[in-house]
Amino acid sequence: MLRSQVQDMAHEALVRTYVVWLRDPEKRDRNPLPYARETANNLANDAYDKLAEPADEAGLQECERVFVARPSRASDLHGDYAGLVPHTPLDPLEELVIPAIRRMKRSQRRDVAEMRSQGMEDQAIAERMKREPARIQTLMTKAAAELREDEQIQLHIRDRHRKTRRREEDTGE
Repeated sequence: MLRSQVQDMAHEALVRTYVVWLRDPEKRDRNPLPYARETANNLANDAYDKLAEPADEAGLQECERVFVARPSRASDLHGDYAGLVPHTPLDPLEELVIPAIRRMKRSQRRDVAEMRSQGMEDQAIAERMKREPARIQTLMTKAAAELREDEQIQLHIRDRHRKTRRREEDTGE
């Protein structure tokens, strides 16, 4: 049953991605796979949220063994899962955010974003950069806005979470 649900979600994600890519000519020259992956992830989260009762411990352990833990050989998989290639979940920080930070032009914004991605707090960043903590917060806010504009990160932002500028809302642009 789990396998058929996963296949249905993957199919639905691909169909939704295909529809969006046909509708939006700007997306046609981009790679649709990150969008499809995010769509599949959202569908899985939605399906989980709708569960009447949580999965039992044995079912969760099997899911972890198959989909999270990477066996040394595909032949280590058995039963319904023998044809599947396990996938380690996407790490957004390593695979999306850090490369996007590296694409930013060299600036204090980029420096603050790099230090925050390494887990540093605002106070430690302020001391290192010899700036006020309020200035660090301002730089991080501007860096976050710049990162949201990155093409690869745009693919992973749900429509309802997209930021709009006030003047665009007010003027109808």
